[in-house]
Formats: sequence, structure tokens, C-alpha cells
Amino acid sequence: MKLHQLQAFMAAVETGSIRGAARQMNLSQSALTKALRELELDLDVSLIHRSVRGIHLTDDGARLLARAKLIVRQADLARSEIRQMQGVDEGSVSIGVTPLVALTVLPHAVAAFRKKYKNVRLHVVEGLEGITLPGIRQGKLDFGIMIIAGDHVGEDLAFERWFRARNVVAMRESHPQAKARKLCDLVDVEWLATSFGTHGLGTKLMGYFTEAGLPPPERVLRCESVLSALAIVRNSDVVTFMPRGLLDCPELTGIRAVDLSSAPPDSSIGIILRSDVPLSPVAKAFADVLKDKTARWCASAAGKKSCSGLFL
Repeated sequence: MKLHQLQAFMAAVETGSIRGAARQMNLSQSALTKALRELELDLDVSLIHRSVRGIHLTDDGARLLARAKLIVRQADLARSEIRQMQGVDEGSVSIGVTPLVALTVLPHAVAAFRKKYKNVRLHVVEGLEGITLPGIRQGKLDFGIMIIAGDHVGEDLAFERWFRARNVVAMRESHPQAKARKLCDLVDVEWLATSFGTHGLGTKLMGYFTEAGLPPPERVLRCESVLSALAIVRNSDVVTFMPRGLLDCPELTGIRAVDLSSAPPDSSIGIILRSDVPLSPVAKAFADVLKDKTARWCASAAGKKSCSGLFL
């Protein structure tokens, strides 16, 4: 199984035809067909079915495709890293960023990074657990800056805590329960959480009620989009649970914290990455800039109100 064979296989799947794949790879149709045939012979399986309607994957082909994408991406990264080590301004960095860091630190980090790296491609996704962790494990994301419930994230991942963020219960400014002072006053309202899993805020929400000796809320709206979540909270009676620092952002206009007698538990926020694959030079450079800008934000007036612990 050779790299050019996997590239030919991926091109055939992407374009849906041998002709299209050959054109994409700048090869003759016979050369591309030969690469596919050699790959199938090497694996002793059929990977694709050819018909007048184009190419269709077999079950074995579908399984190989996911691995082939990872292998080809890692080969591209290795090639790019070597050039980066030689001082070439190229490559890409893909990250997942939790909303608090995205709205406070990320813009300043991008501006600082661009002063040195003008040609590196940047790709940012919402740093929710269900999106970021699979992306890191599959090699689609270089790292994530996200909320972690504890310090252990699995044998294949490593986590470095940067700071601890204070959380608040939040709702729209004209909410009927705006004067609530105890968590028990909010048991019957509908709650929203952006991430349910080992480390998400949804899990912390349930723990908040348990620690208060209360049954968990019966109505919980699960939303994997922060933008949608904010719109829902701003325009309905749904209540949510979020880092205090978000309330200082313009995007949170119309949403306020509830002054409850028992504060929600804090969240640990830091960098998470694969433990077996070092960051590329440009990915490490971007991570270092993010870390520096995070430390500066935590030391600012807004950051001091929002952070209960700094580990940078």
C-alpha cells in the first residue's frame, strides 16, 4: 500500500469517476486505473464498483477511505513541517476553540500570529466536546482550547490546564425568574446546554443540581451551536449555564447572570492535543500565541472577574 495509490483511491471517490480522478491528479486514465488495481491486489479486496453511473464504494472501500484520509493528511503535514523547519511560511493550523476563548482571546491571537505567518491557513471550529475531541483524534484538528471536567482525557490525548473559569446561570434580561436567588427556584424551567459528554457543560449542569441536593431538570434543550444557543436564550424563557466572561462580550447583549446564593462549579479550560503526535512548527507557534494572549486576558480587569485560578 503506497501513498500514491491511496491518493488515487481518494481522488476516484472524490470525483466519482476514473476520468475525473486522472484529470485531478494529472495522470493518464490507464495510470490511475493501474494504481487502483495494485491497491486492491495488495489488500486482496475490492474497493470500488464501477458502473455507467460512476464509482461506488464497497464496504471495505468505505473502511479504507477514513484511514486513507488520515494517512494522506499526515504525510502532507510531515512534508509541510519539514519546509516549516526550514523557515518557509506555509502550512495550515486547524483548531477547536471554546466560546469564551473564541470571543475574548482568539481575535488578538490571530492578529499577533499574522505578523509573522501571513500565508499559513487557519481553520477554527466551535470547541464543543462532541466536535473537538473526535476532530483531534482523527487528525482533522491540531489541538483544541476547551473545557475539561478533569485532568484525565484518555491515553491518546494530553491536557494542559491554562485557567479556571467562573460559571454563572444566565437568562434573558426580562425573564420571569430574573429575581430568583436559589437554584431550587429554577428546577421547573427549561435549561439549555451546549455539550453533553465526559467534559461538557451539560454534565456540569447535572452535577450542579446533584450537589445542591436537587433532582436534575426534566427539560433540557441540547444545542451544539453556540450562536443558536445565544439566540434561544435571548428570545425565550430557556435558562443556561456558561462562563462568566462571556457576559462581557457584545454577542451576549440582552442576556444577564442570575444572582444565586450557590454559585455553579468552575470549569477548567486549557489546551488538548494528541499525546502521540507533536504539533507542527506553525501549530505550536499558534498555540504559544494563544497561551500568551490567554494569560494577558486573565490578568486584565475583565479576566480577573471571570477567572478563579491561573495555571499559565
